[in-house]
Amino acid sequence: MANIPSYIRRKHGQEPVTYLHPLLEPVLKDTYGVMVYQEDIMTVAQAVAGYTLAEADVLCYAIRKKIKDRLLAQREKFVAGARRNGVHPKIVDQIFEQFEPFARYGFNRAHAACYGLIAYYTAYLKAHYPAEYMTAVLTSDAGDTEKVAQAVAECHRMDIRILPPDVNTSAASFTVEGEAIRFGLAAVRNVGPGAVESMIAARSSAGPFTGLADFCARVDTRQVNQRVVASLVKAGALDSLGTARAQMLQTLDETMENAQRAQRVRAQGQTGLFDMGAEAISQPAAPAGDEFSREELLTMEKEMLGLYISDHPLHRWQPILAQRVTAQLGQLVDLPDRKEVVVGGLVGGVKRTITRSGSAMAFLTLEDLTGSVEVVVFPRVYEQQGYALKRDAVVLLRGRVDIEEQTAKLLCEEILSLPPSPDAAADGAAVGEMLSPATQVRKANRSGEWDKGNGNGGRPAARGADRGRANGIPAGSGGTPGSAEHVLARGSDTARPPLRIRVSTREEMEQLERFLLDHPGDRQVCVHVVTGHGAEHIVPARTRVLDAEGLHQELEQLFGEGNVWEE
Repeated sequence: MANIPSYIRRKHGQEPVTYLHPLLEPVLKDTYGVMVYQEDIMTVAQAVAGYTLAEADVLCYAIRKKIKDRLLAQREKFVAGARRNGVHPKIVDQIFEQFEPFARYGFNRAHAACYGLIAYYTAYLKAHYPAEYMTAVLTSDAGDTEKVAQAVAECHRMDIRILPPDVNTSAASFTVEGEAIRFGLAAVRNVGPGAVESMIAARSSAGPFTGLADFCARVDTRQVNQRVVASLVKAGALDSLGTARAQMLQTLDETMENAQRAQRVRAQGQTGLFDMGAEAISQPAAPAGDEFSREELLTMEKEMLGLYISDHPLHRWQPILAQRVTAQLGQLVDLPDRKEVVVGGLVGGVKRTITRSGSAMAFLTLEDLTGSVEVVVFPRVYEQQGYALKRDAVVLLRGRVDIEEQTAKLLCEEILSLPPSPDAAADGAAVGEMLSPATQVRKANRSGEWDKGNGNGGRPAARGADRGRANGIPAGSGGTPGSAEHVLARGSDTARPPLRIRVSTREEMEQLERFLLDHPGDRQVCVHVVTGHGAEHIVPARTRVLDAEGLHQELEQLFGEGNVWEE
């Protein structure tokens, strides 16, 4: 596979066709002088080193299976045979080195032909029947949440709507609904095949469900129990019944109890003169109250479906992230190992651990619209910027891709600044590209964010470390999977926590920048910028300060007591 790009360039005349030795031209002419298929190893071994087909097959097997002792023996045999054919030793080494990529991945001709034909078929279907094709993809990947998330992201890219499950329209699996794709009922957590069959049978026999009481009365409550119904409500599968999810969950106990009692009575043949069947089960009066917030609804949807369907918390952040992100998480596995990237996404679980040296570090899951990845945050970064790593926080990270066995991790080297919310960015309060702090303040001043007339010379009332902690400054907590020491072997170091300084005016920020330039050192500084609207943005300063005796007191004289602290 490594030679495919060269093959394509040579086929289109963008790269000259060359051969390491004249003996290779007859066997590699059809592939423009490069080895593409596994059979090419065999024909080259025959032409250059005089192998028989059986001997060439042994060579090919040793390369595919990476059997070290066999490879060494085969190399000696290949070199000896090539020498007898008058091939220069340097050329022999170059030819054998071209065998090595096939140890990672390589097709034989028969498989390549089959895959090529399937690729043409699927490309045609995707172009001409996009909803149907993507429905098939989602169905085939239904058991793999990561692949389903990637397919859903591809649907969004293709402008195909993804609809949540619905008890009145969904089948068991994914289905095409107009030009959209509807999630199946089996995708909901806690909903088994028996429950799905019961719901579809009840819908088919008596038509759409009209309300929660009607639904509970008509399905088999032995299969569709209260836990299943609650999961369906949280997933949005009962939204078409016209009642808010909060109200359905509040009345679910009583509704299920009524439905189960009626079904037991019917099963025992104790129907009375006035029994009306399902219609006799009334819907309890819904208590007054508000529906869940948008964030709560999305959280429940993610819990029940494994991913966000109706919306995603990152959608509002996309205009900001798109300007700075260099790779999507779903693409990391295709990048070269150790490639530097900037990624953005939603923080999942954060698990903190302590290394043998006593330093804190963290593992976390980062998710974007294309997938998720494990992120390793080393002690230096975690101790300086770990306060930003909270569950469900949107973060921007710079780091290097770590590829091992077709799996990607991110080794975080820096947590980049983001505004506190997309709305703050839209209002001009965001800290954009990481310029120097003073430049950020000048930008904020031009957009009208700074207010020097607040009755305190532009500075809010002095707030100490307690107020800083209330603003979410402390580092996260949790446990850790795996060995921290093993990951630390990839490289990191430790440092003191950053010095934190709160400023409120352009003049203070410029004064701070001059101070940092005049006192360069190794201590990192985090600047807490307070705007006229009361928002507080945290900006890691590019310039570090000399951690000398009396530094804290000197800065407090400049910026006020309580506005200089450390964690």
